[in-house]
Amino acid sequence: REAPFHRQHLETCTDQRERSGRTTGTLFSLQETHGKMSSTGHLLCRCISLGLLALCWSSSSGSGASAAEIGRPHSTVIDLTADNFDDHLSDPANGLWFLKFYAPWCGHCKTLAPTLDKVAPFLSGKMAFGKIDCTTHKPLCKRFGVQGYPTLKIFRDGDYFMYPGKRDADSIINFAERMAASELTLVTTHDEALSSVADRGDDGVGFVAYDPDAKGTTLEEISQSTTYLQVFQQVARKLQAEATFGLLGPDAAKVDLAKFAPPSENGGGKFITKLERDADGKFFSAPNEEVNSVDLISFVREHNVALVTELGPHNFRSMGDRRMPVAIAVRDPDDAAKSDALVADLRQFAKNGEPAIRHRYLYAKMDGKRWGTFLSQFSIEQSNLPELFVLDIANKKYFENSTIVGVEKFLTAVAKGEIEEREQEGGSPGFLKKIEQVFVKHTALSVFGIVSLIILSLFLVLPGAEDLEAATSAAAAAAATASN
Repeated sequence: REAPFHRQHLETCTDQRERSGRTTGTLFSLQETHGKMSSTGHLLCRCISLGLLALCWSSSSGSGASAAEIGRPHSTVIDLTADNFDDHLSDPANGLWFLKFYAPWCGHCKTLAPTLDKVAPFLSGKMAFGKIDCTTHKPLCKRFGVQGYPTLKIFRDGDYFMYPGKRDADSIINFAERMAASELTLVTTHDEALSSVADRGDDGVGFVAYDPDAKGTTLEEISQSTTYLQVFQQVARKLQAEATFGLLGPDAAKVDLAKFAPPSENGGGKFITKLERDADGKFFSAPNEEVNSVDLISFVREHNVALVTELGPHNFRSMGDRRMPVAIAVRDPDDAAKSDALVADLRQFAKNGEPAIRHRYLYAKMDGKRWGTFLSQFSIEQSNLPELFVLDIANKKYFENSTIVGVEKFLTAVAKGEIEEREQEGGSPGFLKKIEQVFVKHTALSVFGIVSLIILSLFLVLPGAEDLEAATSAAAAAAATASN
C-alpha cells in the first residue's frame, strides 16, 4: 500500500510544480513581449503578474480555510486562526486532528511542512491536519502551553494530547490508521498478541487483557460482558494515540495463557499485562481488587516503554518526564558487531541485573553517527564508539567515562558515586565559543595579536602630522571668515 502511495504522490507533486512552472513562464513571457512599454505600464504588468503568481501558488499549496471547508473531510493542511480554530475542531466531518504549532523561522517546522503536505490528501477522512502560526496567533498558542517549535498535538473526543510518534510520513500514516481502527484487537493466542498488539506499538510494546468470565464471540460482545473489560476498553480508547491494546478471548487455550506467565496467585483468573518480545510481562495490580480507569491509565503510561528503547526526538521529552536517569548504548554503525554486543549486554542487565542497581535506570540505544552533534554535549567522541553513558534528562546531568568497560561495572560505578556527575555542555561550540577556546589555549600569542591589532588600528585611524596641519589651517581660515 505504501509504495504506490509514495509514487502517486510524487507524480502529483511533480505535476503541480510543472503546472506552476508553465504559469510562471507564461507570465514572464508576457512581460518580455511587452518590454518596450512605458515604465508605468511595465510596473503595472509586473504587479499583475506577481499577483496572479501568488494566487496560483496559494491555490496549489492548499493553505487557508474557508467556510466551505466545514462539513467535509480535509485533504490539505488547514491554516487555523483564532477566528476559525474552534469551528474546525468541532466539525463532525473531521473528528481527529493533527495540529502543528509553529514559527515561520523554525528550521524543524520547515522540514516537517512538506511531509504534512504529502500525507494530508492520503489521510483525508481519517485525520485532518492544521497549522497555527504562533508568531501571529500568540494567545491561541499560549492557550495550549506552546513553549517550543514545532509543538505537535492530537485532538479527539474533546481531548488534546501530544503526538507521540515519529515525524516521517510512514509513521504519521501508521498512527492515523491505528487511530481510525478499533481501539482493541481481538486475539486468541500469545503469538497473535505479540504480532497484532505488541509489534504494532511505536516501541514494540502493547497491553493485553483477559477475563475468563467474559462472554460472547465478537469483540464488542466480549469487551462489554464484564466491568473489568469495560474499563479496559475505556482506557484503550483514551490512550489509543499512545499505546496498542488487545483483548484475549475467553476461549484461549491453557497453553497460551501460561505463555503470558500471570502471577501464581492469579490462579488463572483475569489479568492486564504489558507485552513485549523477549521481555518479562508487567501485570497490573488493581487496588482493592477493583479496576478503575485512573489507576489503569497510570499503569499504561508508566510501562509503555520498551526494555531498551530507541531514543530520538519523538520520545526524548517523554523519557525525561519519567524523572529517571537513562543508560544509553551509543552504537557505531560502522562496527555493527561491537554495537550489537553492547546493546545485548545492556538488555541482559536491564532484564536480569542486580535489582538494586537495574531499577535505578531506564534503558535506551542511539545511533552515534546520526546523532553525533547531540551526543557531543556529553563528551561522546566518535573514536570511542560504541560507548555507554548515563543521561539525567530532567536535570541536564550526565555520567561518562570511556575507561570503565562493561555494562554492569559502569552502571554500578554510577550508582555508587564513583563516576563524576557532569553538567550538560550545551552542544558543539559556536563561532564565538571557538574563538574563546583558541584564545585560552594560546594566551600569549592571543595577547600579542590583540595588542598588534590595536596599534595597527590606531595607526590607520589617528591623523598624521600633515593631516593635523591641514586641519589646523582649515580651522583658522574658517574662523577668519566668520569674523569678517
